Amino acid sequence: MKNLYLFFVIATFCVAFFLRFYHFSDLPMGLNQDETAIGYNASLILQTGRDEYGHFLPLYFKSFGDYKLPVYIYLTSFSEKLFGFTAFAVRFWSALLGSCTIVIAFFLVAYIARNKWLSFTTAALLTVNPWQLFFSRIALEVNIANFFLTLGVLLFLMGIDKKKLLLLTLSLLSFGLSLYSYNVARFVAPVMLCFLISLKWKEIHNTPLFWKVFSVVLFFIILSPFVMTLFSSSGFTMQKNVLIFGGQSQANILMFRSYLVSLPNLITKLFFNNIVLWVWVYLGNLIGFFSPGFFFLQGSTFSVSVGNVGMFYPFEAIAIAAGCFLAFTDKRLRVFTGWFLIVLCIVSLSAETPHATRDFVAIIPLTVFSAAGLLCIFSWIQKQPTVIRNMLFTVCFLLIGYSLVYFAASYTQQFPALSAQTYRAEDKPLALFLKSREGTYQHIVIATDADFIYTSLLFYQQYPAKNFLATARHEPDSLFIHLQQVGKYAFAPIDWSKVSTMKRTLLVVKGTATAPSNIHLLATFPYPQRHIVLPLSTMYAQYPVTDIAYKVYETK
Repeated sequence: MKNLYLFFVIATFCVAFFLRFYHFSDLPMGLNQDETAIGYNASLILQTGRDEYGHFLPLYFKSFGDYKLPVYIYLTSFSEKLFGFTAFAVRFWSALLGSCTIVIAFFLVAYIARNKWLSFTTAALLTVNPWQLFFSRIALEVNIANFFLTLGVLLFLMGIDKKKLLLLTLSLLSFGLSLYSYNVARFVAPVMLCFLISLKWKEIHNTPLFWKVFSVVLFFIILSPFVMTLFSSSGFTMQKNVLIFGGQSQANILMFRSYLVSLPNLITKLFFNNIVLWVWVYLGNLIGFFSPGFFFLQGSTFSVSVGNVGMFYPFEAIAIAAGCFLAFTDKRLRVFTGWFLIVLCIVSLSAETPHATRDFVAIIPLTVFSAAGLLCIFSWIQKQPTVIRNMLFTVCFLLIGYSLVYFAASYTQQFPALSAQTYRAEDKPLALFLKSREGTYQHIVIATDADFIYTSLLFYQQYPAKNFLATARHEPDSLFIHLQQVGKYAFAPIDWSKVSTMKRTLLVVKGTATAPSNIHLLATFPYPQRHIVLPLSTMYAQYPVTDIAYKVYETK
């Protein structure tokens, strides 16, 4: 049995590793703005120890004004040391730790449920899961947070049961790394740890006093930076805009209340005060989390999904429903039940539900439910008469097989063309083109409406850290912070009536912009060709479309 376990673990990791690393530098075929921001800030840390604003080894990276948490960026500085400033280095940790999460999940399920088939099935489903596979092929902090959260749960349970202080210490460190990897994990990790403590309270009560004191001190040391910055501009206050207590959600509540001014004041205070309406929105979010379209049909936007495949396969809809029933009635699975309920209650506080990245920390319990339900369905089919059993197994395997083929075809054939703009496929060619020509021109002006993100320029050109820190000027634009100037590059509106006075200048504009006829068009950067099909009466018109991402003009 041990040999079988070892073989399955190695085989699963090899398959997961291959699926996550195969051509992952160019599929998706570009780096989105968060990936280039992570990559360039990591390179600055590696070279100078400072972020793009000159802050030394920061706990929060201001970046575009979204205050990224530090773990992924510091990890990326190590991978860039090994692999250079490349897409491979930026996505390396997501692919590696995404693969490792599957192995950890295998051992976690085996340890908790003592069911080899459940652990095998969970690992197999995670290996090919669209959500986990997609997130492991792009640089996403939540994928790292989920790895450390899963590892923390396993180490905690083993540490308490086996009375190993080292495992318990590593567990607390894992929870801490999860805490500083992604914003939702800052709330899920501490609550999850408290939940595990409540489950193992009897065992904890019998541990030596030194263990308890050491664990509490270590936990508070890990938590202290988070607590001290909770109400800072980079802490919870910054994240308030994505919660139901602020941002667009609160604006919607205020707009609704503006229509109620004619009602008696007592009615509005009793039934339409902020607390009541927040609870109403929260209950709606709890229900909205269970979106069949999101989970099993079309998924989410191209930035976090293929676009025509759900976060799970369609056949898992029935499996997860059956698995949820089993989990809520089987004490061996109560860790996963509690895990799911914790995530559900916390992510429902956000203004947008369901949300692909915030909800991702629920993927482990949901996959366990799917595996348990699938095994239950197969067990029921096994009990049927031979003819019916064979027919049902055939249908199941055809459905599972087609789901895998459909996802693979969508991801490798359709997705690259349709997601080219989301993943900024032409940013690298443009950045390298500008670098090759910059010595010929006095100024390079990039139009602010061209949607060319400055981190793409910096990352792909490997812009020298010292030059950047010495010359960069940032200009905030609402919640999103732009770069105004760095070296001879300027990000500014372009007034075509004044262009003729700009000598030896390169102008970068969006692909749909039109310049005066006397301005020389130097280069265009088209996205990959995509196909459009339109219904015309009883016929269909199909034709290819090539969108232009950027145009580059020059003045003599």
